[in-house]
Amino acid sequence: MLDLGQNVTVDRLAANIPGERTAVVSQGGTLRYSEFDAAVNHIAEVLRARGVERDEGVAVIVPRSLELVVAIHGILRAGAAYVPIDPEYPPLRIRTIIEDSGARIVGAGTEYGALVDELGVGRVEPSISGGDPVEPVVCPDDLAYVIYTSGSTGQPKGVEVEHRSLANRLRWMQRRYPLGPNDVILQKTPVTFDVSAWELLWWAMAGASVALLEPGGHRDPRKIAAAVERHRVTVMHFVPSMLGPFLEQTEAQPDSIHRLASLHTVFCSGEALTPALVERFNRVFNPIRVPRLVNLYGPTEATVDVSYFDCPSAGPVDVVPIGKPIDNTTLLVLDERGNRCPVGVPGELNIAGVGLARGYRGRPDLTAASFADDQRVPGGRRYRTGDFARWRVDGNLEFVGRIDDEVKVRGNRVSLAEVQVAMESCPGVRSAAVVAQTPNNRDTHGTHLIGHFVGEFVSLDQLRDHLAQRLPAYMIPTSFVELNTLPLTASGKVDRRALPRPGTPDRSAVGPRTHSEATLVDVFASVLGVDSVGVHDNFFTVGGDSILALAVRSEAEKRGIAFDIEELFARPTAAELAESSWRPAPGGVTDAFALLPLIDRAALHNAEDAFPATALQLGMLFHSIERAESTMYKDVFRYRVAMPWREEEFTDAFDRLIARHPALRSSFELSQHSVPLQVVRALPATRSGTTSIAGRSTVCARSCAASVWIWSLRFITRSWTAGVLRT
Repeated sequence: MLDLGQNVTVDRLAANIPGERTAVVSQGGTLRYSEFDAAVNHIAEVLRARGVERDEGVAVIVPRSLELVVAIHGILRAGAAYVPIDPEYPPLRIRTIIEDSGARIVGAGTEYGALVDELGVGRVEPSISGGDPVEPVVCPDDLAYVIYTSGSTGQPKGVEVEHRSLANRLRWMQRRYPLGPNDVILQKTPVTFDVSAWELLWWAMAGASVALLEPGGHRDPRKIAAAVERHRVTVMHFVPSMLGPFLEQTEAQPDSIHRLASLHTVFCSGEALTPALVERFNRVFNPIRVPRLVNLYGPTEATVDVSYFDCPSAGPVDVVPIGKPIDNTTLLVLDERGNRCPVGVPGELNIAGVGLARGYRGRPDLTAASFADDQRVPGGRRYRTGDFARWRVDGNLEFVGRIDDEVKVRGNRVSLAEVQVAMESCPGVRSAAVVAQTPNNRDTHGTHLIGHFVGEFVSLDQLRDHLAQRLPAYMIPTSFVELNTLPLTASGKVDRRALPRPGTPDRSAVGPRTHSEATLVDVFASVLGVDSVGVHDNFFTVGGDSILALAVRSEAEKRGIAFDIEELFARPTAAELAESSWRPAPGGVTDAFALLPLIDRAALHNAEDAFPATALQLGMLFHSIERAESTMYKDVFRYRVAMPWREEEFTDAFDRLIARHPALRSSFELSQHSVPLQVVRALPATRSGTTSIAGRSTVCARSCAASVWIWSLRFITRSWTAGVLRT
């Protein structure tokens, strides 16, 4: 067990790290540790000046940025608890969380000024300005954060987590998977998902760095891969439903795997990790070193994760357990009477130990129902997860399923009852039922929701708009089915098995009018698994979601239509998307210098073309320059040709060969531009030359001379800036 006798708070993680090290990197710039620590102090000073006290909640509505990371660390250093709110939440849900949390201060930009004024709370502007050190005031049992999850009563519930619990979780992670000063964590998880807690804090306790993915980038595997390459990311996290599309994207471009060579550890949590996905991960990364893949499990009520399992990196995988408990954590599988289940027998998973949350904010009834007093376990209380699990003979836990109607959608906990309550609050809806559907290709597309309702004088658009004003996007059903009555069982309950599946085509839908529209509606229908889609049907209201959107882009590109993923979110109908998409030129980019930043083009006026060097090229160049005496990348070939030697014709043919193939006229400029470049030079005015051994008197002498000359070529130091192959 990890000793918690030392400092067990997380308010001063970055305070003692050498100041010149890089702390945070984002599109908005870079902060060294000294700059970051000063900015955190400034936020803490401002909050204390506004009267913020220990254990008080401070709401944060800031997109992923330097300001977000500074704000969260500043709130913790001030002694308060941060209450994260996703800026993409609908206004009504933002209001609900601020009111329920009791926050008197909100960290947010001016765009939220009217809302905070209406609620009568104060606002602190996000900032990276520097400040003087503040006096530590935090105790281990003070709150660190309050994260809101879906609630079965129709209202979100705030889970209160203390410093000692979060410190235990971070220190276990550093002991089990230690970070060093050269490590870089990619922060890509939405801040309202508790996984973000270790992305935002762990790096600071180890003197490592964190790279911030651009806002919204977590939905696009290409942007994730680009960030990994750009920042040399070593550690990152995926929910399984996003890991699938990420691997799919990498498989579609096999050479891109080298862009991910810096990764050494990938964590997965939020959903069940399937054996097929683990095997696929190992297969995709096999050309390079396979990173360690770790399956984590844990509810928000027990501080992010309570168990871990290191997945095998090779061979067949039969099952992926949720593993063994982390430090200072006790896991129990109990039957209905509260007795421990034998190995192999499923029961409800209960959790005890340092990681347990304090409870639900302002909800003593829910806290009492979920956190049971039990003097048999460490700490005298245990959390009932509602998950079925069983112990395996190897000492690992295996997840079996859920007891209640709670599901995971892209890693987010969703109570089907909360969605149902929201649907039934819509004027014109008399009753509703919500079910979760998991397709066969679960590792790729994950779970989505289907809403069934009995209505009167209410349209689907009205219902969707009603939900969009109250629920996060991941909680809104992707499909709806209107019924005359809900099917019932003999006992009068909704018969969920009898609820019909969506997918009946709309015969009144407008058909495609152009080739691009025809291609896109066919792609939409194929990905959604329906017979047809109209050109004006919104992809996200006929069954689509952010994961399926990636499949649409990939399938469309196979059929010759390309678009940025943001375009699909902004223009979600086939008609709109057809107008903003484009058809890639056959054979790829054809315009010279098209891939270069504008700043580099002027300096290359004497070149024929140029483009960024690939990671594989740069790796080979590095090894060639580092070991100039090596012959690893110097191949010399010898050919015997039985024909009369005509030097003029041979030289002319060789020059035409160089003129035809740009690769034979290419060089590398590694430091003269904003990025390393491969530059294609124009054909030189001088002709290629030959080396003759005809003057040797005998065949043996000529053969020996040729061998010596060929062998010497292997040891010639080549200039990577020469640009033209010579004979």
